[in-house]
Amino acid sequence: MAIAGNLPVVPIRINIEGIGKPTSIPFIKRGHVTVRFGTPIMPPWESDSEKVTQLMEKSVAKLAS
Repeated sequence: MAIAGNLPVVPIRINIEGIGKPTSIPFIKRGHVTVRFGTPIMPPWESDSEKVTQLMEKSVAKLAS
């Protein structure tokens, strides 16, 4: 949709930590959720979809640090 509309894409990374079911508690314990938003980017849409996908993956990976 972004390619067809020539729109920017916002990279987003979601981390969920500490979720699980402890043996002593009969319900799933809550985890800690972190959501990080990157700067909107306007990829070179004239590129093929594989190159755009690689660019998006790199942008999301940068949010991990």
